Amino acid sequence: MDATRFEQGLTYQEFVNTMRQNDRRIKQMYENYKLTEDDIARFKTLADEHGGKLYITALVEDWCPDVVLNVPLVAHLAEAIDGIELRLFDRRDNNDLQEAFAAQNILSIPVISFFNSDWEEVARFVERSAIARSKVIVWTAENYPELDDLRRSSKPEDREKLVAIFTKRFSQMVKWYRQGLWRESLKEFEAQLAGGK
Repeated sequence: MDATRFEQGLTYQEFVNTMRQNDRRIKQMYENYKLTEDDIARFKTLADEHGGKLYITALVEDWCPDVVLNVPLVAHLAEAIDGIELRLFDRRDNNDLQEAFAAQNILSIPVISFFNSDWEEVARFVERSAIARSKVIVWTAENYPELDDLRRSSKPEDREKLVAIFTKRFSQMVKWYRQGLWRESLKEFEAQLAGGK
């Protein structure tokens, strides 16, 4: 990543305006979470410690629940803090980024990367926080142990079941984020940034 490539990305609002799926839901998530004054102060300090700037990129697609749940959080950071800028890159239109992450065995989205003022990557958040990941695994195993079999199936009726499960899981994830999982994402951003000074 460099300044030229960064500027080729979409702003948060440009991404929302181009969404074909989940545009209503991402707007709701954006409205549901507000940064505290302490959040803003901590991330402003972290930006200062990384040369006064943090550039955030996110590899995204509009169908993805984790994009809908986590990207509004970094949008808030970019809007609240002068030293932070955000650009989003749709995975379908950015094969170079998709292939670069795939070469590192990163296939999930969003991939949210934080770069310092010298364009060195100082933090990376993939898909969801560790606590969110654990909750999803447990909930899926308890409620839909057949999920992996359905994923391997080519039967149309199994595809329909899979869509229904993912829809229910998305609704459950929204509840968890409203109950505190945004805070866990923010903690992971902060911990990585503090460790990568």
